[in-house]
Amino acid sequence: MGFILNSRPVEHRARFHAAVTAALADAAGDWRIVDCPVLTAEPVTVRLPPAGGFDVVIFTSQIAAALFPVSSAWDGKKVLAVGEATAATARAQGFGHVIDTGKDVADLRTALARIAFGQALYPCAEDIAADLAAEFPSRVQSAVTYRMVPRTGLDLDGLAPGWRTAPVLAPLFSRRSAETLAGLLAKALAERPDQSNPDQSNIAAIAISADAMVDGPWTSRTVAGVPTLAGVAEAAAGVARAITTKKTEDHQP
Repeated sequence: MGFILNSRPVEHRARFHAAVTAALADAAGDWRIVDCPVLTAEPVTVRLPPAGGFDVVIFTSQIAAALFPVSSAWDGKKVLAVGEATAATARAQGFGHVIDTGKDVADLRTALARIAFGQALYPCAEDIAADLAAEFPSRVQSAVTYRMVPRTGLDLDGLAPGWRTAPVLAPLFSRRSAETLAGLLAKALAERPDQSNPDQSNIAAIAISADAMVDGPWTSRTVAGVPTLAGVAEAAAGVARAITTKKTEDHQP
C-alpha cells in the first residue's frame, strides 16, 4: 500500500479527494489518501471599510470567500475570483456577479489590468503570497479577515500505519503549507527513525509550482505541468504509476 498525504485545509478536502481519485483511476497499485491538514483557517476580528467606496471584491482562495461577512451592502459588488472553486464559493455566499479570472494569480493580474474598476477590496490572510495592494496601489485595498494556523505535530503512525516503509506522495500547494508539512515530516522521522531505512527515502513531493517546491525529506521532486489541483493530481498519478512499475520490475525473476 502507498499513501497520499492531503495536507490541504479541511475546506478543500472534497475537491482533493475527487481530483486525486479520478487521476488514479487507471493507476495500478493500492493507494490511500490520508487527510492531515497542516494549516487551519481562523477568522480574525476585522472592521471592513464602508462598502460604498468599492465596486469590486477580490478573492484568491475559497477560504477567503467562505469567511467574508457578506451583507446587503456587499452582495451586489462584482467579484473577481481565482479558480472555479473560489468563484462557486463566492456565489454560494450570496454574491450575484462573480467572474472566474482563471487558474492562478497571474490570470487575476491580467484581469485586473483589463477590467475597468475604481476601487477593489481584497480580503486575505495574514500571510499572503501575492500582495495585490502593493501591486495595484490606490486601486486595491487589502483587509485581513483570517489567519492560517500551523499544526504543531503530525501523527502519521496513527493515521497511516506503515508509512515509514511504504511509498508516500506529498502534494504541495503553497510555499507556507509545504514548509509546514516538510518540517512536520522531518520531526516525525527524527523522533522515530527507521534504522533499516535511515534516509527515509520513500517520500515523493509533487508541487503545484516551483515556488511551492521547498526543501524537505523527499526522495524525488515533481512540479505539476499545470498549476491547478487537477494538474497536481495528474502529476501525482504519474509518480504513482512509476513507483508501481518499478516495484513490479524489482520483483520479476
